[in-house]
Amino acid sequence: MSIFTVNFSGLWKNLTPPVLRKPVHQAWGDVLLEPVQYLRDLTFNDYADGSSYSPYTGTTTYVTGDRAIYTNRGVYESISGSTNVLPTDTNYWNLVNSNYIGVRERVKYNAQKMGFEHGLNRWFQCTGIYINNNPILNTGLLMGNTGAYSSALSNTSNPTSASYLINNYSGSTTNCYTIYVPTAVYNGLGVTNIERENVVRSFADNYNLAGMIYNVVAY
Repeated sequence: MSIFTVNFSGLWKNLTPPVLRKPVHQAWGDVLLEPVQYLRDLTFNDYADGSSYSPYTGTTTYVTGDRAIYTNRGVYESISGSTNVLPTDTNYWNLVNSNYIGVRERVKYNAQKMGFEHGLNRWFQCTGIYINNNPILNTGLLMGNTGAYSSALSNTSNPTSASYLINNYSGSTTNCYTIYVPTAVYNGLGVTNIERENVVRSFADNYNLAGMIYNVVAY
């Protein structure tokens, strides 16, 4: 059990002198400590460990205190009973966590293929997203420690020659890897393909290694 696992209602009861452990005193302590318990649970449960609330649906009747995960992956808490009112309406909902995935899990995400795929599927709440590493073409220019480890140049590397290393590269870039997203999931991310791809990139760019280019394909 973590040292941060605290029940403030029980703590109040244990620290109160026995003569004062009456229902009215306990109720008073619960009222005083409820905001502290709320913040503790929000920080060490939802933010740290993640949330498992159901996705928001317009047909569900929500009462005050109910929580739901919206399409932006944020966790919203109902502050007024509602039906078919989007969580973005601040008159009825309050954003309590911008990411339903716990920070303890998110800090483990990186650009390694298996972890990257897991993060993508968790974020988009599906199981069909996968990554395919693409072969690296040998038409690029490599500058190694010696000539044996460097690409061949069309001209000799003669410092007296003005064109010993050309400035105008006419080759084409190659995607290092491709993120494949199920069509049903991809179509629900936006209206246009550009918008949908940007939604995927908004997550993937957080873990993509610098200098690595990739593309997104629906399948």
